[in-house]
Amino acid sequence: MSKRRIKRELNLTFNEDAESYDKRRLKYCKELFDEIIAYSKIDEYNSVVEVGCGTGQATELILKIGVGRNWITSLRRSLIITAT
Repeated sequence: MSKRRIKRELNLTFNEDAESYDKRRLKYCKELFDEIIAYSKIDEYNSVVEVGCGTGQATELILKIGVGRNWITSLRRSLIITAT
């Protein structure tokens, strides 16, 4: 089987099983996210665009701090559904 075909099959599998991935993946540690927020100075007056939102781990944390608006995007529809 070619590398290209293996990669395509893995992408399809990942897309079909976003919920399982979300349950099993490592979560961001609070300290890391706190550092990112402090560095970026995000607050309730900012808008955030997430490119490649994954299953929404950062989305959830961003919404908890109360940003003005949060837009998410991903190449995989199943990830956006899981993130929301």
